[in-house]
Amino acid sequence: MSNEVEQAVATHLRRFPPGNGPALAAVSGGRDSVALAAALAAALPPGRLRLAHVHHHLRGRDADEDAASVVALAERLAAPCAVLHVDVRAYRAQHRLSTLAAARHARYQVLGCHAAALGAERVYVAHTEDDRLETILLHTLRGTNVYGLVGMRPRTRLDRAALAPPLDVDCPSSWDHLEVERPLLEVSRAATGAFCRARGLPYRDDPSNEDRRYRRVWVRRELLPALERQAPHARRGLLSLSRWAAETVDVLDAAIARYWPMLVEVGERAVRLDTERLAGVDDLLQPYLLRAAVRTLEPSGEIGRAHLDALARLAVTPGRRRRLDLPGGLAAEREGRWLTLARGLGPSTPGPSFELPLPVPGAVPLPDGRVVRAELRDAPERFRQEPGAAWLDAALASQPLRVRPRRPGDRYRPLGAPGSKPLKDVFIDRKLPQAERARALVVLARGVPVWVSGLPVAECARVPAGARRALRLELDESGKRAGGADGG
Repeated sequence: MSNEVEQAVATHLRRFPPGNGPALAAVSGGRDSVALAAALAAALPPGRLRLAHVHHHLRGRDADEDAASVVALAERLAAPCAVLHVDVRAYRAQHRLSTLAAARHARYQVLGCHAAALGAERVYVAHTEDDRLETILLHTLRGTNVYGLVGMRPRTRLDRAALAPPLDVDCPSSWDHLEVERPLLEVSRAATGAFCRARGLPYRDDPSNEDRRYRRVWVRRELLPALERQAPHARRGLLSLSRWAAETVDVLDAAIARYWPMLVEVGERAVRLDTERLAGVDDLLQPYLLRAAVRTLEPSGEIGRAHLDALARLAVTPGRRRRLDLPGGLAAEREGRWLTLARGLGPSTPGPSFELPLPVPGAVPLPDGRVVRAELRDAPERFRQEPGAAWLDAALASQPLRVRPRRPGDRYRPLGAPGSKPLKDVFIDRKLPQAERARALVVLARGVPVWVSGLPVAECARVPAGARRALRLELDESGKRAGGADGG
């Protein structure tokens, strides 16, 4: 049984040749990742393998010992190793994510940065046949489509944009996407344990893997064994279903790829679909095109059939402007021939009457639960565009700042624009969805707008070249009042 691991890795490397760059393996310290690292070390030419361990800072001393065990494994395999630190609790709290979602998004972002720094085009992860089966059953219990029945694939492309919201870490090398490779999808967890024991490779078990309060653990410890007792070939049948589903998905994806350029415009924070052209697509394919558009903004989630049907009705029904709230903080709006999908839009908007002082440093809570924060900081060497944040001239900190919603008659000159325009026209030029325009906030200095949320900073608030300090404004939406449907 222990040879299954080496055979699976060898087969995967023949199917997907690793190229000439470094091969990066993500190693948690558990039996599966330890087995994967050892098998890769044996299969790859000397000096090619690199190990990375992501320390999530969730389990105290146990997590420290996990990291130490991976460093020791790297020494045994003569492979360089990096321990990558990320504060998952802070990231989770900042963006109101579940612990599992926050850990996954943060983990792959730091792995992507590290891979780019190494010049590695892919990262090997140790998902096994058991993980694949558990994923299929979890998807089925929630209600799924053919995509959910695939479970996992041996190779997927992970786009950095899919790992929203962005993690605030220094990334020395830019990266847009990463190939995630899973050589052990045809190998059981029992086989990886046997492999480690046969070679005297120590590994560490995460206690949370035995906590049956987690749905995945219940599936692993109770549901799947019960199915196998009643139907001894249940495992084989589920894996066969997964393979059939993968072939079907390949056909669907090819059809979507043909229509996508004609139907869809992808912006930084929104996706637009041409509903007139969508009407000409086969009715059976339309829901999958809409699903693909939603997942462009929320790749880690899965929209349910009820919401997908409602979105399809919105897309094909002409009439006045209408709005649909979707799970995961997404919203869809039909206006004319265009259906716009956008992230982070709730149905409630701040009332038009408030205008509040904004201290520096300080924060002002808004009536809808959002918070605007202001502080002076050292100016970064390069200003990055960040959703919900802006860097302004530090001199503005000495002026009285106020924050309010947009008002009729507001004019604005974004950074680099030749002159000011009515704010409504600026929104139209930037193709901001109607719901996002309604929630926009205006920060003023002596009555002049210096920043509008969703837009670049005003030209009059530009940070001077060579400035050592800058005023940072940030709109925190983590406490906004929720609206729309739950789930997803």
